[in-house]
Amino acid sequence: MSDEEFEEAIKALAVEYAEKMIEIGNSGKSSSIINKELFDFGYSFTNGKQAALEVQYVSVVSPDRKAAYAKANFTDTYSVYGNEKTISGGNELMRWTPDGWVIHPTNTEVERYKKFTNLFIDTLKAYEADNGVTIPRSTISKVVPVVRNYL
Repeated sequence: MSDEEFEEAIKALAVEYAEKMIEIGNSGKSSSIINKELFDFGYSFTNGKQAALEVQYVSVVSPDRKAAYAKANFTDTYSVYGNEKTISGGNELMRWTPDGWVIHPTNTEVERYKKFTNLFIDTLKAYEADNGVTIPRSTISKVVPVVRNYL
């Protein structure tokens, strides 16, 4: 997709999210059930459709991690190095831990992720302003952020 197509897809995704959250919020169910449904939908949406589009969008600027992985020497280290600097200043792209692969994003990936997130949030704010509504949100929170793998 071109950047323009990606941006339209991100905006459409944000509108889909807003409309479903409003539908849940206006369902007439008890507040505790609405709160749980808002959380469940938000969590599944964020880790489903939104994550799939985000990975596609950010992967456009990602280093070739698969090629770096293929060249890695795992006899000496559990790390994969590339040619690009990561946000930590080194060139370690990935590291194996007991919990699985940890990805070290590059500055370019972080900037592209921020652009995705800002466009999504700005679209939600515009939706609220244009429609005179407030998108309901769950008061349930998850303390562990999900990390995406931009392969």
